[in-house]
Amino acid sequence: MPRRVGITEDMGQHADMTTGLPPPPTTRKARSTYEGLIAATREVVRSEGRVDAERIAAAAALSPATFYSYFSSKDAALAAAFDRALDDMLRQLDEHLTIERLLEFGLAETVRSLVWMVARGFTHDARVFRLTMSRLPESEVLRTVYRHHDQALTDKVERFVRLGMSAGQIRVGESRPMAEAIVVSVQGFQNPLIVRQGASPLLEELTTMLTKFLTP
Repeated sequence: MPRRVGITEDMGQHADMTTGLPPPPTTRKARSTYEGLIAATREVVRSEGRVDAERIAAAAALSPATFYSYFSSKDAALAAAFDRALDDMLRQLDEHLTIERLLEFGLAETVRSLVWMVARGFTHDARVFRLTMSRLPESEVLRTVYRHHDQALTDKVERFVRLGMSAGQIRVGESRPMAEAIVVSVQGFQNPLIVRQGASPLLEELTTMLTKFLTP
């Protein structure tokens, strides 16, 4: 009888050293199943605030056994959903926080675009982020994904700050601490006040605060 190749073999034996997650499957069918499970995990957590293997499998039209073939634990599934949510935000950051936008629209409008983009992202996946934060102390894979994206976000913001300084649009200073201050500020947009209120004067106040922080 031929040996059955398990999904963990198709996905690779070792976790990605940057995110801590297993590499995605290499075959088309397995990749489609994996992506479907991540999307289903994200949707179930958005609606219920918890990782439920049976509900996730049902949402993806799969069996609970298939869920556990792809994810070793509920935290592993949550980490994959969290990773995908942050990937989406980083891709949007690449569109909103650019030197071209800064030069064309000015500092205030560029910061406003960043503030509203981050607020939308945190609101859309509020329960994904909230559940992840609650599980960070107990879950190494979640902490690894968090650190990876925190580093990537800070690097992107620092590059923008350096370019803005060179263009005379951002005050001169130490770029890394400035970038870290911006990252800490926008990470605070997970606050329930923003999630509940959505589009509100609060976001305009945050825009003003960050704009003043960066103004030459």
